[in-house]
Amino acid sequence: FLFAAFKLTHGAGVDQIHPVVLEFDTGEACIPLRLTKIAATEDMEVRSFFLGNARTVPKNYRHVLINPVKIDWLNLTSVAENYKDVITQAVDAFKADGHAFVTEYAGPSSVVSEFGIHDPAWDGAPLLGIAVTDVVDTLQSQGLLQCFAGEFCQYNHPLAAGLLAEFLPVPDGLNDYDFYACLSCYEGLIDLNAWDATLFATAYQKRIIEPGAHAIELLQTWPYLTRMYTTISPGEMTEDPLFHQNPDLGDVTASLTAQRSVLCSGDAVVTLPDGREVFVPGNATWPTFDDEMPYAEDIETTLMQGAPMTLVDNTEVIDQKIEAWNKLNGWPQDPDAGTTGGTDSGTDSASVTAGDGEMGCGCRSTDERGSGLALTLLLLSAGLWTRRRRA
Repeated sequence: FLFAAFKLTHGAGVDQIHPVVLEFDTGEACIPLRLTKIAATEDMEVRSFFLGNARTVPKNYRHVLINPVKIDWLNLTSVAENYKDVITQAVDAFKADGHAFVTEYAGPSSVVSEFGIHDPAWDGAPLLGIAVTDVVDTLQSQGLLQCFAGEFCQYNHPLAAGLLAEFLPVPDGLNDYDFYACLSCYEGLIDLNAWDATLFATAYQKRIIEPGAHAIELLQTWPYLTRMYTTISPGEMTEDPLFHQNPDLGDVTASLTAQRSVLCSGDAVVTLPDGREVFVPGNATWPTFDDEMPYAEDIETTLMQGAPMTLVDNTEVIDQKIEAWNKLNGWPQDPDAGTTGGTDSGTDSASVTAGDGEMGCGCRSTDERGSGLALTLLLLSAGLWTRRRRA
């Protein structure tokens, strides 16, 4: 065995972690989790991206479809925590047993924007021998970052801030946006021991420009992208997940959207992405249901061709529990029964009509201010990262 060890320098931030490429001489895609367990944490998040000619699926791990009812569609401010918990519970369910993945996106790789990955204007050559006070101006002219004195710096690449911090560290007592927006204003505070124009230009080329160009080449070469996600604890890292392609499986959208319709009574009905309806009384929070409501709807084995082999199918159980909840709260309403709500003018109650977006008492059924409840599982339109904005 050949082991490679990496250690983050003491005091270094996340923005100074650089991508590491490991090439395996094998025909199978693999995530080496067993070697990770020494330093892993409980329910550690693992996201994987696969480029190829078709959708990638787990070979020796299970594939899980989550139960959308377990997502709190009315509290999207903490959706990340809720989503992680749902995934954790789903992949730990019986027959998944902590060895499973959820597909977050499967479709054309063209969905990935080149912005923030590579820009033809990025060039290390003009930085060779450049005066230290001109560095940021040059990088801004190339579109790598923008700094506004007294406001913020916007870095258009995830490694830009770390690169500057290494060669042009911000002096104590200053903010990055003030320092980088006017290096000449603070020329006497620049750490010349850290600055080296040649090394900076080389690092810029090796860390940002060349990897970005290679990433674009890969995206242009391989037409299909699959993104999968799971959480896994050290005690579950007993087997490295392997993956293969299955051209017979369909695409998976990058986002899920539910629709909330507000009734005249102030109650609401949320239509989930799969068409199921969940009744929400008044200003109540999202229903938790009971402990028997499963987190996973389907648990599958995915092969190299054909449809998945179903190990667990909780669809009927989920449907029954939603139906019981809705009936307990009087939904769907009896079409022959009137509503108790009304307009301000006090019109008589009327029966509910379907299909025209209206409720019979004269109120609109859709809350215009918040009708679209979108859970975005994958943000690929801005590349595979989020632009950093420091304030």
